Amino acid sequence: MSEDDLKIAVKFAANEGWNPGLNDQHTFWQADPGGFFKGVIDNEIISTISGVTYGDAFAFIGLYITKSAYRGKGYGTRIMRKCLDYIDNRNCGLDGVIAMVHKYEEFGFTSACRNTRFIGKANIRSIPKHISDQIIDLTTLDFSLVQQFDSKIFSTNRSRFLKSWISQPNAYARALVQNRSLLGYYLARPCLEGFKIGPLFAQDQEIASYLLDDAGNHVAGSKIMLDVLGANHKAYELAKSRGLLPDFQTERMYTKSDPLKLSDHIFGITSFELG
Repeated sequence: MSEDDLKIAVKFAANEGWNPGLNDQHTFWQADPGGFFKGVIDNEIISTISGVTYGDAFAFIGLYITKSAYRGKGYGTRIMRKCLDYIDNRNCGLDGVIAMVHKYEEFGFTSACRNTRFIGKANIRSIPKHISDQIIDLTTLDFSLVQQFDSKIFSTNRSRFLKSWISQPNAYARALVQNRSLLGYYLARPCLEGFKIGPLFAQDQEIASYLLDDAGNHVAGSKIMLDVLGANHKAYELAKSRGLLPDFQTERMYTKSDPLKLSDHIFGITSFELG
């Protein structure tokens, strides 16, 4: 795909009810411009997929969509194989719809956990003043600190994507900093409907709760979505404690081993499309 083609993939995602972010076309492209593929018949894009690579060791698949009129004819399989060829021998992850798990297994993926999207309405919540004073605009920090913190949790460097992701317009990127140490951060990005909060990375549940409340205070009254990693039960507890309700689930799958070393620090997945 070209970057302009990517808007078609985002439109496909909207048609599937995935509620993409308003800036997804540009921010996704920053991750890996070579990792987006289209299937074309008679000059019409009929299928899409992304296989974003993060360095030489890891990749993540998303935006795997074939238009309904062309399903069941092998076009999805062909574009998936093209994407896997591009990813090569890297460990590859994806968040797949449950009904497609058997298909992903045929491509060599195995299940790691089941993730859940929680949805609700953002409400104003009180945060202790000494804590709220420590929650600052993430983009004011030295980016190297953000990148180092993020890489320990995401398990690989994604600096090009991350710099664009946390700087996107009309979003809220905030961090909790104590004694010059970054203890957690979040991004709340505007979507076709409401805001998705992701990532929400924090050293523990208490810090995550402060950051989630800060996000809610900034977008109070709006619909919010939080994608929770199945391996972190405390993240489920936090989502439920804030009145968020489970909406749908995805299966997190990998071609090799699960690379996440600090899954207990992941209280909100960055996105189902990019990991």
